[in-house]
Amino acid sequence: MAITSSFLKGKLSKDLLYRILLISGICSVISISIQLIIEYEYEKRILDINIEEVAHSYKDILNLQIYDFNDPALQETLDSIVNFESISRARIKTKIDGVENAIKMESGEHPINNETFGFGLIISDGYNNFGNPILLELVANLSIAENKVVDKLFLIVFSQGIKTFIVSLFILLFIHQLVIRHIQEISNWFALYDPTSPFTPLKINPKSKKNNELDNLKISVNEMGKQIYQHASSLENIVAQRTEELEKSKSELEKLAFTDHLTGIANRNAFFKQADEELGRARRLSYVLGLMMLDLDNFKSINDNYGHDAGDEVLKVISKAMNDCLRKQDTLGRIGGEEFAVIVPGTDKVGMHRLAKRLQASIELQKFSFLGENKKVTVSIGYTKVNQNELFKSALKRADEHLYTAKNNGRNQFITDKEFVPSIVG
Repeated sequence: MAITSSFLKGKLSKDLLYRILLISGICSVISISIQLIIEYEYEKRILDINIEEVAHSYKDILNLQIYDFNDPALQETLDSIVNFESISRARIKTKIDGVENAIKMESGEHPINNETFGFGLIISDGYNNFGNPILLELVANLSIAENKVVDKLFLIVFSQGIKTFIVSLFILLFIHQLVIRHIQEISNWFALYDPTSPFTPLKINPKSKKNNELDNLKISVNEMGKQIYQHASSLENIVAQRTEELEKSKSELEKLAFTDHLTGIANRNAFFKQADEELGRARRLSYVLGLMMLDLDNFKSINDNYGHDAGDEVLKVISKAMNDCLRKQDTLGRIGGEEFAVIVPGTDKVGMHRLAKRLQASIELQKFSFLGENKKVTVSIGYTKVNQNELFKSALKRADEHLYTAKNNGRNQFITDKEFVPSIVG
């Protein structure tokens, strides 16, 4: 009982026991039903033999009484026949008034059910009844067979139930030893498993000459647990490494957010951010802030004739050339397409004029193999200064207007405010 109670604690064991009992119970019901039918048929056969023996034992006396026309004695004989436990009714049948198998005399009761089961025996050749055969019909008392089967029913059900329960327990014990025990071991191991604690593998039967599926499962679980433990051991270093990489990626993303991906100079957002800072600083320190807009001439034709790769190459080379012309405190930004802008802190109109010429000359000096020797890249420039209390975008718009004036005047030139034109060009 201790063994039974131990392996019946698990839910899986209980569920399996219920299912085994259900299946065994169904099989037992079918088995009992078949057994009862066989028992019933056997008892009917015994009844058949008994009434046949009774019929043959009374055949001669009945024949004599019929021959002597001794009806009272015939009735007494029939009455004595039905006194047998196995017989419920006895009849003498013959042909009477032209009716075949008419009842001449009978004794006993009709059976309760409609089933008739018995034995018929011709007891006279008919010479003493004007040539008509005489038949003795005995009907068996089927309740005897039924009662005997019912008497055996309790014993059959009880023995079959005990056998079913015991067999089910043995089947469950067998399954428990082969399967459930291993599943419980694996489940308990997982419940106690801690990847940060020293690794303790599942025990595998060393006597097993050939591993089965459950042994292979344990081996796989051990391997998995070992790998997780090793991974957890090195997780701190990995996390630190990933954190460092994330910080580096964050720095690179911040740089990319404010850098033009093609030319490497400040993009539009970075340029305007720097412009706000420079404008605030210029007003605090009371110095002039120069602003310049530049646009490459006929750049669309380069893209159309030589392809976008050639256009990208021009933008990268020109951006570097322009950047090399600037001071450390100046800011060059790509506003869009082939359009650039420069913030020049602390300059005057002579300085802006010289810077425009230097940029123009530096750009013309750049060589591109796909353009040929006689073709050069030129730039149109518009520049101005940011007035006191003026919005940066307003000054930028004015520089842009000067730029388009330079474009409309034939390109490859620079234009500024009339009052910002230097009187002496050095």
